[in-house]
Amino acid sequence: GDPSVENTNRQIVTTVGGLKRVRTSHAMKLRAGNFLTGTGFKQLQTMYTKRCHELRLLRERVVVSNTFSRRYYRGLPVAFFLCDFFYFGLLEDLLGIWDIPLFEDLPFNPELAGIPQHPGAPLPRIDVDQRLAMQFINSNYRESLHIRHIYDISDGLRKKSDIFFANNFVVAPPDTIGLGLATRFSAGRQAKTSAVSTYLSFGEWERLYGRYCDPDYTPREKLPALIRTWLLRAIFVPIKAAGNMYYLLRDRYRGRKSAIRPQAQ
Repeated sequence: GDPSVENTNRQIVTTVGGLKRVRTSHAMKLRAGNFLTGTGFKQLQTMYTKRCHELRLLRERVVVSNTFSRRYYRGLPVAFFLCDFFYFGLLEDLLGIWDIPLFEDLPFNPELAGIPQHPGAPLPRIDVDQRLAMQFINSNYRESLHIRHIYDISDGLRKKSDIFFANNFVVAPPDTIGLGLATRFSAGRQAKTSAVSTYLSFGEWERLYGRYCDPDYTPREKLPALIRTWLLRAIFVPIKAAGNMYYLLRDRYRGRKSAIRPQAQ
């Protein structure tokens, strides 16, 4: 019943404010509550040197965590779901990612109070991680990309997302990066196998890098680990999708019902 107020701008403003105070060539963006356990991120940032032309937006790769860098969300495939927990790379690249236009609050029609009014409704609004990625891309790339709702993978968005990840980032798990997560992420429901299996694994990212950037690259993570991820997804993703379909169908019904109800005089 209330308009959605844009809160993501807080993160943009404070992150850019911090980065503009940096005087070194490299910088790190670390979420409050998380911490460092090692320096693996330094080696990762320089290991993968080959690039392709499409969606090349950064001077060098930036290391990010695979936690919440999703391949699936609530059982359905997603695109451009880039975790905002951790970034390490050239200062100019981090500023390129974060020094982006602020988001505007969504318009609100009080006559439709109680009904989702965001773009793509009744399907869920795109996630904040997707919105940040889109804002970065559309501020730096010749081609504008748009996601209508959180599950939108039409018009080749999934492939473009894969190229975006492979060509600009190194997506690795926290223990490989040297990243410690707050307890609610390392021991809570988000740490369950059913959740972790939906993240982009290091082995998957390596194979995206090999497919789009370096055909001669041999992945460090061997095939059995990748097969294990796929098997876990085969179990958990359909279960999550089945549960999610109820809510999607319910919201679609409510959206249609609201579209035909009389407008307030």
